[in-house]
Amino acid sequence: MANFWYGHAVQHFVNGDIDYASNTIKVALVSALYSAVQNTDEFFSVAVSSGIVSAGVTLGTKTNVLGLINAANTTWASVTGSQVTQLVGYVAGGSPGTNDYILFNLSSGTNLPVTPNGGNITAAWDPTNGIGTLMKGLTQKERGALGKLWDKVRWRPTPEGVLVPEFALSAPTIIRG
Repeated sequence: MANFWYGHAVQHFVNGDIDYASNTIKVALVSALYSAVQNTDEFFSVAVSSGIVSAGVTLGTKTNVLGLINAANTTWASVTGSQVTQLVGYVAGGSPGTNDYILFNLSSGTNLPVTPNGGNITAAWDPTNGIGTLMKGLTQKERGALGKLWDKVRWRPTPEGVLVPEFALSAPTIIRG
């Protein structure tokens, strides 16, 4: 399975329901018990509950520069349990099953899967491509001039028929301590 943004997350970004800068964004370590469904899964605790290996850790030092989002490396301390096959990010702070929008899924990345050994596990986000970009295939300069670059952006329709830029994710390097 490739890296992807959940369909409902894209909808929530476009509607302004998710604010990357101000919302608490967490990432959980998840096992193969969770099988992601890109355009159906919406609420973190409902979809992922049986596969959580280590609860969500809050992303720190979040940045968003012209649609390229990034954060400081994320570390889960003293991890034990099942093999980690994916990372699932979500907006935290609401009541489980109602306000916890699933933000993204990094189901494949460098060094995944990883088997916990009681040490730390760190997601070292890609230094160039960050966690992901809101506009796939564009350079930072091109994203800044989006209005002039209509033909260079890959657009997809939402269920309501609104065209939005295609989202892309980068794979972190997973480091077991």
